Amino acid sequence: MLEVILLLAALQTDGVGPIVLNLSCAGGGIAEISNGTYANAYDNYGNSVTITGRSSNAVNYRSITEFRMIDDEGQIRLPKAILPPIRGGTNGWFEVKKLEISETRITGKAAVNFLNNPEFTINRLTGILSINSKKGSFTGECKAYDEAKQKPKF
Repeated sequence: MLEVILLLAALQTDGVGPIVLNLSCAGGGIAEISNGTYANAYDNYGNSVTITGRSSNAVNYRSITEFRMIDDEGQIRLPKAILPPIRGGTNGWFEVKKLEISETRITGKAAVNFLNNPEFTINRLTGILSINSKKGSFTGECKAYDEAKQKPKF
């Protein structure tokens, strides 16, 4: 735990208050989109049959992922394209489980739902974020920002 605190201390800029890191990561990935179709058929006696079919297509997408950390707790906002229909989170933010911080990497799992916990890695040397999910993947370049000092762009 002391290692985590020392590594996080390097992220803090003002030396006072909690250790805070905010990242915005622009990039893209591949998502699996499922499509369902069905057809009904009836005979002259009122009997019916339903035929259903499912297909999946891989599509490219562009998005932004956000990551924030206060002390040793993290949250991540994932691209909608790789999120399942049934999910938790608050306002698009998911708690990070198994958060690990080293001098070169930040890793963890997003607590999306009980079956889907996408893993992510942020390379602290290159700024590259990689996410692998059951519904797809995302890679983006992260930039740190100070939420308290951020001014509106327009």
